[in-house]
Amino acid sequence: MLKARLVLIRTLTPLHVGSGRSSRAVDLPVQRDTEGLPMIPSTSIRGAFRTVLRSLPSIDDSALLGDHIGEIARLRVQPRSGNVFFTDAYLLLYPLSCRDRRIYVTSRYCIEKALRMLSLSNRTLDISMKDAVDIERISIKMGNELHYLSLRTGNRVVEAFNEFLRSFSVDDSENVAKSVRLVEMDNRKFAELTSCYNIKVYRIAMKDKLYLLKRVEEGALWCEEYAPRDTFFIAALAYFRDVEPMLDTVLDKLHRGVIQLGGRETIGKGFCRIYIECPSKNAYKNDEKVKYHN
Repeated sequence: MLKARLVLIRTLTPLHVGSGRSSRAVDLPVQRDTEGLPMIPSTSIRGAFRTVLRSLPSIDDSALLGDHIGEIARLRVQPRSGNVFFTDAYLLLYPLSCRDRRIYVTSRYCIEKALRMLSLSNRTLDISMKDAVDIERISIKMGNELHYLSLRTGNRVVEAFNEFLRSFSVDDSENVAKSVRLVEMDNRKFAELTSCYNIKVYRIAMKDKLYLLKRVEEGALWCEEYAPRDTFFIAALAYFRDVEPMLDTVLDKLHRGVIQLGGRETIGKGFCRIYIECPSKNAYKNDEKVKYHN
């Protein structure tokens, strides 16, 4: 029988998990779900998890994740299947700068996605649009057009998100919860909003592959997209009960730790803080409290 644990992923630096498809405006866009919102595919999370496992000498990564598919060709035995399974990570909170302060916007769709993840471990997030009674209106620029957003919040919203984030031991849960706003936008518009505020980095290819003469190749300008730092994603991992003791050892070490997801790691991209649902007491032994500064 399978059990499940929830995982929060918070970007510490801009994140690029590429989709491999080019759009008109961006050559290397980020992965998106069916509604066009940024997401992290389960394969990226699984790969980062395997990297963590291989840094622990007492843990056999194949016992939890099975044999690496890229290494199967040189195996002489029947490949082992994994005992731990990952979902994709879906957008939960998206950061925006508003009047010299940071807010975190989310939508009905994002909350519904989160509730599906929460149902895997029999949890819920007790919140609805009816709880968001305080209305704030701001203007933002999307492309060449000025849009006016209706943001909703309220004491019930703050309390619900604070309780939710504290269950993952997010250190600044109270500050984040106070900054959460529910946006009154359809999915298409909310996806457009994230697309406009994702980071776009323009690069140009070099003729000199050794970068000694730094000669620029003509017509080789290209654009790469990143989800901004401080974006929250939610995912789940499921596992068989018989590997729970070994998995707990790994999750205790991973909780509130930093992993790297996606590409461009050599230039500091894709570093994320990982929060595990209901970590065991071992996760706090000899561990200083993590401080996070906006």
